[in-house]
Amino acid sequence: MIEAVTEDQQVKGKLYKDLDAVLKPGAIIASNTSSISISVLASNFSEARQKNFLGLHFFSPVSRMKLVEVISGFDSDPEVVKAATEACEEIGKSPIQVKDVVGFAVNRILFAMWDEAIRLVEEGACTPEDIDTGCRLGLGHPVGPFELMDNITIDLALKVSTILEDAYGDRLHTRPTIKQLHAAGRLGRRYGRGWYRYDDKGKRIG
Repeated sequence: MIEAVTEDQQVKGKLYKDLDAVLKPGAIIASNTSSISISVLASNFSEARQKNFLGLHFFSPVSRMKLVEVISGFDSDPEVVKAATEACEEIGKSPIQVKDVVGFAVNRILFAMWDEAIRLVEEGACTPEDIDTGCRLGLGHPVGPFELMDNITIDLALKVSTILEDAYGDRLHTRPTIKQLHAAGRLGRRYGRGWYRYDDKGKRIG
């Protein structure tokens, strides 16, 4: 069973308590969380189930992205981790093993980059569009940071950024503009406005 509800520790915890009552004893349970500690999430299950719980962070869009971060909690059974890793490989994914640290590996790198990208915009050094172009053509990224934030939603970006800031302080600081966009309801592509404007079909128009 792979859980992929919103990036909120309390919401996930409530779901886990419900699942604990209905899943078979030997069920392997994984969270698709992109940032929350697996060991902390595991504490919502009965002690007997915690050995069968781990993190499987699939990257978005899942239909195209091959990477999966496999995260072991304090009590994750190595055989469970091995079985989950093999299951990812069987469906064509490329799993990597990551220690249970907040944000895991890729998001810590990504959000550090986003922090600096937003800072450049706040300083008036570059526009979001120029930074996106620079990252695509200069770094080989398929989409730029501002395009990606709009695609995953500003809501999710803010939630993960706040989790990382709580864990690491100013090393991964939540920029003021992200908070302003969120408060203004400019939540990204599916909402018609984020860093950019979009039509009702999600096509960028400005």
